[in-house]
Amino acid sequence: MNDQVLATWRAAQLHGLSLRRLEPSDLDAVAKALQPGEGYTQTAALAETWQAIRTGLAGFGGDGVNEGFVVRERGDETPIAFLLYRRRNRGTDDFGEGAILGLLGDGVFPADGRFLQIHDLWVAPQARRRGIARALKRALEATAASEGFGMIYTVTETTHQAVLTLNEQLGYLEVYRGPMWDDVERVGLTKPIG
Repeated sequence: MNDQVLATWRAAQLHGLSLRRLEPSDLDAVAKALQPGEGYTQTAALAETWQAIRTGLAGFGGDGVNEGFVVRERGDETPIAFLLYRRRNRGTDDFGEGAILGLLGDGVFPADGRFLQIHDLWVAPQARRRGIARALKRALEATAASEGFGMIYTVTETTHQAVLTLNEQLGYLEVYRGPMWDDVERVGLTKPIG
């Protein structure tokens, strides 16, 4: 983790909490936190088992494309929050048939097509309202800046008003609203970096 990211984390003044890079050994705990019903509407399209979620996380924390941060209380290895992200390139990545990222206009993306996509951001219920999500997003912004990525892309459901408010406060702009992979209405947001 570079100095810029660590300085951003320290500036959040989240005493007693530490930030580190996601490691493959964290993925079981991450999959358990992402089980249906925690942070998103469960639909037939998302009715995944723990094993399916865990399989979908393969590569995170170890392949150089799918990365993340883990937050924990000092002295405890159990994550109380995490942010998973992907390094993406509009010009070379396959987003899949009908995927929103493939349908958004070129003007949404940086000229070189490189951006970071937030895959998941989760904070344990007992740790919410402490500024952890904000600090994680700021750490990702510092990562994007230090690695030369010109944008961050994220998605949330329209019913998650606290998340939408946080994104607005951090300077994210709405680029899409509507269904994406099921009937749940979601909002796609971007933040230019640099």
